[in-house]
Amino acid sequence: SKYFIGYSLSGGIIFIALEFVPALFMKKLGASPYDISPIGIFSNAVAIFPAIMAKEMVRRYSFASVFKALKHKKLAMAIITVIFCLAEINFKKIIDIKEFKELFIYIAQIVLPIITRNILMSVLAFYGGAMASIAYIGIIQLFLKCFPVLPELPWLIDSAIGVAFTIIYAMFMSEHVFETGRSSRVNKKEDVMYLLSFLTAIVFVWFCVGAFPIYPNIILTGSMEPLIYPGDV
Repeated sequence: SKYFIGYSLSGGIIFIALEFVPALFMKKLGASPYDISPIGIFSNAVAIFPAIMAKEMVRRYSFASVFKALKHKKLAMAIITVIFCLAEINFKKIIDIKEFKELFIYIAQIVLPIITRNILMSVLAFYGGAMASIAYIGIIQLFLKCFPVLPELPWLIDSAIGVAFTIIYAMFMSEHVFETGRSSRVNKKEDVMYLLSFLTAIVFVWFCVGAFPIYPNIILTGSMEPLIYPGDV
């Protein structure tokens, strides 16, 4: 559990940095909507953790129960994760949306990150215990509620980071870190190389969605043939 808590804290810090860096590049930083006076920061910090702790302890207890009692353990844990996703999604908001474009943006920016975040939280809770998932989401929420300046990214970049990071980090934790910890062969060089590859993938996502001054464009017309054709990037 201690091994996983360290990686959970690192994952939370990396996620914050991944949101903050493109916001700096694009000058998309805004003032926090929360009270950031000393009393406000203290109140925000105190208010964050009881709900997070209760939720993640229930998640961990549910996993432990089905793992001991049921035959189809993976299916049961997947269903539990789905239930946690459904509890977070605002279905009234979805029903109230009239235009397809707004619905698409809402699903991409809000719903998909909720799903992938819960997958990561389930991985952390299953392998590292409730404290691992609490550490990950707690440090992110603490930053959002207490930092005076927050990123205000375009929905596409926000969605790409929220989905790509959580999926890749969940794979990293389940396939790499857990196997390393179980076999007691902690190879720090492999960890560093894996994380560097992971960060490179995230930077590539930033590039594809236009976070930098230079970004890819798809050619739609034949006005530059025969050198450049429609569909070229």
